[in-house]
Amino acid sequence: VDGFLQSGMVSQPLGVSGHAGKSRPETGVFLRDGSEVSRNEKTGDVLAEIVLNVKSDSPTAVVTSFSSPWPLAKGSLFDVECRDSKTGDGAFLAVSSKLQPNANLADIPSNFFINQLFSPTGRFSFYGSPTDIKVKKSRMVTDNYRLIDVSFSSLSQSTMTEIPR
Repeated sequence: VDGFLQSGMVSQPLGVSGHAGKSRPETGVFLRDGSEVSRNEKTGDVLAEIVLNVKSDSPTAVVTSFSSPWPLAKGSLFDVECRDSKTGDGAFLAVSSKLQPNANLADIPSNFFINQLFSPTGRFSFYGSPTDIKVKKSRMVTDNYRLIDVSFSSLSQSTMTEIPR
């Protein structure tokens, strides 16, 4: 409010090219109060302290990490995300409570991840749910690292046409 009164402008104006019409994606990520997401520019390691089971009687703080070649995405729509502003490539953290405890990563069907990531309130649903979703490849890289290569189309903000990703 003080900034608006001093300058007559808001810090993140909502216009045709802004965030108008976008609702914040539901990634399941809740950052721990007082913590910040960080990324080591030399190694690309991203570190975030999140809280699991936020609505339960026993929420749990967890430190998460992953590596990304892209810088941290900043702004009100991003929790833990890195993006290449030129290509649109990115990496982000998503949390789901819909798995059975002690589920083995290799045994989880690819469809579980697709349903979580491409839900109507998911990360890629700013202007409508993605279409033409196809799992191109799914493989275990290590015991605790799985790579799923996915193609899909999403609506463009400016032209409202489907753009293949």
